[in-house]
Amino acid sequence: MEFDTFDFGETPEESSDFGANNPYSMFGIGGDDRLAFGADGVSGAEAESIIKEHLQKTRATNARKAKMDPNMGSEVGVYDYAFTFSKQVTVGTALASTVISKQPSQPFHPETLCINSPSVGFAYITQGSVGNSDWLLGDGDCDTYLWSPVRVDRKLNLPPMSSSTTMKVTVYATTTVPSPFNSGQIFTLSIQFEGPALQR
Repeated sequence: MEFDTFDFGETPEESSDFGANNPYSMFGIGGDDRLAFGADGVSGAEAESIIKEHLQKTRATNARKAKMDPNMGSEVGVYDYAFTFSKQVTVGTALASTVISKQPSQPFHPETLCINSPSVGFAYITQGSVGNSDWLLGDGDCDTYLWSPVRVDRKLNLPPMSSSTTMKVTVYATTTVPSPFNSGQIFTLSIQFEGPALQR
């Protein structure tokens, strides 16, 4: 029986030596290898089409799997996390400057900040730092409402933190009574940093 031979270069006439970028290496094709097909079997062009279709399906499948696990195939896992700490405030009663501090449980890179401040003038930040680096520059007090969910761009991109790095925020509250709260109510002022963290 006679056999036709076909190499998987860009055209049937080209060499099948794909080098390091051989897309067909998973099939054992490359270098000086050739595929032989019987006279009544699959032609070289048809075989190449089948393999290309398989590769396309594999890429599409992996792309869909990455929707569920973005770290698929990676040696480390990095996901988006929230790093939150809070302080209870009595509405209508001034709160003196208070330092709130916390350390993340795993390596974390704070990239955005969100504070659930109910109104302008309710509470202020006077100092913020990551380790030995201040992220609130200048001498002015920062209204926490500027970092409320109504703000579109809340990016900070602060230095990465290890589990031993301390985030500190100094805040104070005024006597402002925002609607719909009543004086004397307890309000939890939540300060939340968001960003990627290394999964252990």
